Amino acid sequence: MGFGILLFGYLLAFPASFTFFYSVPIAAVFTAVACRRLARVNRPFGLGFSLSVAVGVASAAAIVLRLIPATERYAHLAEGTCLALLLVLTVLLLTGLEWVFAETGLKQCSAKAFRNKIFTCLYLIPTILLTLASGVETNARVTAVLTAATVAFMIVGLVVQCLNALLIFNAYRNICMPEDLSMPRKPSRFAFINRHREAQDKRREEELEALRAEAAGKGAGQRKKKK
Repeated sequence: MGFGILLFGYLLAFPASFTFFYSVPIAAVFTAVACRRLARVNRPFGLGFSLSVAVGVASAAAIVLRLIPATERYAHLAEGTCLALLLVLTVLLLTGLEWVFAETGLKQCSAKAFRNKIFTCLYLIPTILLTLASGVETNARVTAVLTAATVAFMIVGLVVQCLNALLIFNAYRNICMPEDLSMPRKPSRFAFINRHREAQDKRREEELEALRAEAAGKGAGQRKKKK
């Protein structure tokens, strides 16, 4: 459906929080493809396609500027821009997940998606500011403080990104389009996913059997009352 591709693209973007942008252009391609497929689900995913393209361009510019000695002094501006675009893109993706989780009755996951938007802003906004400040010359004490803050936000960012990736994985695992219901489900290459699917199918079958038994009991009771 697109959530699997989105998950792969999001994982490739992880290094951006550590100011390593070389995998981001590839991540942007996968994210753009996923958003194109998910655009019919809701509007935030559709907007995510354009943002993914912008992230790819900004990250490619940051890489080029960093590699050329004459332009390296300006690389932090492109990197800060890339992170700002990633912030908007991530908020859009989480909003799309929040809506689709709510529509499919996964209220807990919807609440987590809203929560993660706040977490993402809390770590990415300071990270953007620290990235932009990295190009400013300061004394040794200020540089040490900024470096310590940068490392701290990198660690926080890794935790938040793992939470976001887990949400995308839950969407991949639990949500499918109506036309996909009639298609045979391919076994996953991961055994734990297959076990989860089997347990989930068993629970659904038990719930359906309980509903059928309840309906049959009500029908029998109504027939007795008529007699």
